[in-house]
Amino acid sequence: EYLGEDGPSIPIQVFATDISDKAIAKAREGVFRENITPQVSQARLKRFFTKAEGGYQISKSIRELILFAKHDVTKDPPYSRLDLVCCRNLLIFLGPVLQQRVFAAFLWALKPSGYLMLGTAETVGELSDYFRPVDSRYKIYAKRGSYVPLSLDFLSQRALLEEPAEARPREAAAGAPDLQKQADRVAIEHYSPPGVVVDDDMEIVQFRGHTGSYLDPMPGAASLNLLKIARGDLLFELRSATEKAKRSNAPTAKAGIRIQFNGETRVVNVRVVPLKPRPGGRRYFFVFFEESPPPFSSRKAAESKARRGENGRVRRLEQELKAAKEYLRSAMEDQEATNEELRTANEEVLSANEELQTTNEELETAKEELQSTNEELTTLNEELQNRNAELGQMASDLRNVLNSTFAGIVVVGRDLRIRYFTTQAEKVLNLIPADVGRPVRDIRPSLDIPNLEALIAAVIDEVSNKELTVKGPDGSFYSLRLRPYLTVEKKVDGAVISLIDISERKRAEDAIASSEERFRSLVDAIRDYAIMLLDPEGRVVSSNSGVEDVLGYRADEIEGKHLSCFFPNHSRELADQELAATRAHERYEGEALRVRKDGSQFWAGTLTIALRDHVGNLRGFAKVVQDITSRKEEEDLSRELSIRMMRAQDEERKRISRELHDTAGPSLAALVMNLAQVEKAASGLGRKTRSALAESVKLAKECAQQLRTVSYQLHPPLLDEAGLASALRWYVELLAQRSELKAELELPPNLPRLPKEIEFAVFRVVQEALMNVQRHSGSPTAQVKITCDNHRLALEVRDQGKGIPAEVRDGLGLRGMRERVQQAGGAIEIDSDGDGTAVRVSVPLAELPAPVKE
Repeated sequence: EYLGEDGPSIPIQVFATDISDKAIAKAREGVFRENITPQVSQARLKRFFTKAEGGYQISKSIRELILFAKHDVTKDPPYSRLDLVCCRNLLIFLGPVLQQRVFAAFLWALKPSGYLMLGTAETVGELSDYFRPVDSRYKIYAKRGSYVPLSLDFLSQRALLEEPAEARPREAAAGAPDLQKQADRVAIEHYSPPGVVVDDDMEIVQFRGHTGSYLDPMPGAASLNLLKIARGDLLFELRSATEKAKRSNAPTAKAGIRIQFNGETRVVNVRVVPLKPRPGGRRYFFVFFEESPPPFSSRKAAESKARRGENGRVRRLEQELKAAKEYLRSAMEDQEATNEELRTANEEVLSANEELQTTNEELETAKEELQSTNEELTTLNEELQNRNAELGQMASDLRNVLNSTFAGIVVVGRDLRIRYFTTQAEKVLNLIPADVGRPVRDIRPSLDIPNLEALIAAVIDEVSNKELTVKGPDGSFYSLRLRPYLTVEKKVDGAVISLIDISERKRAEDAIASSEERFRSLVDAIRDYAIMLLDPEGRVVSSNSGVEDVLGYRADEIEGKHLSCFFPNHSRELADQELAATRAHERYEGEALRVRKDGSQFWAGTLTIALRDHVGNLRGFAKVVQDITSRKEEEDLSRELSIRMMRAQDEERKRISRELHDTAGPSLAALVMNLAQVEKAASGLGRKTRSALAESVKLAKECAQQLRTVSYQLHPPLLDEAGLASALRWYVELLAQRSELKAELELPPNLPRLPKEIEFAVFRVVQEALMNVQRHSGSPTAQVKITCDNHRLALEVRDQGKGIPAEVRDGLGLRGMRERVQQAGGAIEIDSDGDGTAVRVSVPLAELPAPVKE
């Protein structure tokens, strides 16, 4: 936000770390709950967030700047050359040792000009020498610019917070002005006697006045330790005074200390004054050396003094012995404390050594991981190069596709400035390359587009699509489509204007409209047929003038009515069944009763066709209705005549059969008997005469048998006397005797007597079917099967021959079978192919009586 428009050009890298994989995964998503809206302004929400499921998500451009990684600041190697370290509300959960270690890592990681930001309840503590406060309220600190020496163990608190001895004078020198002021003030208060300023370790950081009478450096390595360069007579008293001042943090003094300097005995008073320490810094002490003036003496006084000196010397020696004992005891206590500290330090060194070994192993592992990462980066680099090449190729392909598909494309930003346009748009909209970046309102396109800027703004604000047809100056037409420009994050970032040349389509639409008008005129001129267009639900959309003649409705009356209003009783179920059959088979054709507007019924021939678009979606139906009442009446009359003719034919056959049976049959029987008697009395005749007579007897018998068979075939008497089952058994046996056809007859047990018309029709169908098998199929076998219940009789005659020849399929035999079955109110189905023929008959029955045993 601070960088503004220069942000993308400035490289920024943010490292976000934690020791929890779960926390890192959640942070990487960057999703906040919806309750952040009171704390985040709408402008920032719109600029830096995108609406996500359950809340708001940080925009991808910001998340790409952040590298999320698992990292432990207390033991893992820190990042380097950082400008800012933000560690809030972590240090309060760490102990002092870990805090020192973390601060050491932060100090090492920051640039000399870097900043550290802590939580509101956290502070740098004793590290004020390394960090200076910038904003106390928000806990922002700046790294001090002075050089801080580091060892390789960057995690060791001692490496940062304890400097080498040679660096301390520089530190003291850096703090010299403050020490100078304090030392001057104290010196003035004590008349500026000579002295030195020392720290907690008794290291001299400043000399005041001439201290050569009291300090005597020893040969060997140079040292500024006060206790190492103090003269021997001062050592015990000086050590005792400084230790007491350290413990009590109050001024202490030792008086009457005698020292030898240049062969003279001097009396020195030692005074140790603690200086006010800086916050978080070291303690310092001012050690003064005050020399007492020698008293006036005479000889007598000298002798007295000598005596007193002997006594004083004894007392002084006793005091020195006592002080030496106290010092020795204190030294022993210090030694024990030092030993304890050394043991602790040794344990810490061992622990640090183990940590170093662990760190070394981790570094070796990290090295291997880095090598693996390097290999992965090499592979990734190759993949990126290939991807860049693919993206370049895709960009070229996309540019060519856009130029070849659309008449022009223009991309506009949210500020309504042109960002991109194709070469086709350059020609159609009268654009030039310099128009990129210009507002849309400054463009004067060659097309007639009213309020283009307002249309684009509405598309962006409403996130909606718009489409309109515009006309060019040359009479061409274009489809102008405006859509929101959506980023990968579904964020609206402008609009896309696309142009498609629809001149050909416009001319085709005009031609279609003209053709439709001519077609409508033609359809309206047809008044014998009611032609209607239905929607997918079956409601009338439009109709021709024939609807009024056929159905009795005017065009404005029938529009919107459902198809069921033309069915008897306005049956919606029958209408839906007809539409469902049309959807399934694309067309439905049939003859049924329909209802006119006045309620009268008529026979109608209907044709319904499904109308679909180019992808197969149902758009509606086209329905044609014709009044076929006259034709149905003619067909009914023809059927009645056919039934009468068949009945007359059956009666005539019955009469002929009776005549043959009652007249010609007995005559032939008498002729046979007479010829038999003549044959018995012809023993005296010649051989040829007897042979002719025997042949005549044989022919007479055959004629009598054939006459009886013809009579039975014309009207089998068993059909009237015993019923269908007996007649069929007789006919199958007779057929087997007279031909090579073997017919298998399967009848239900105890088949009851059926109505006379049904028994006669079934017998004639079986008779005609078996005759066709014998004459045309060439099959040696046939199967006749009859099943029957209280409602319907089913007959099937099947053979395994070569099928019915085409010239016989419409012959009188098959036509007669159909007429007989239809006369009985049944249905017949004939299937014939190269594997045989099957004749199936179904006849409805009334309630049948109980079966009668034969």
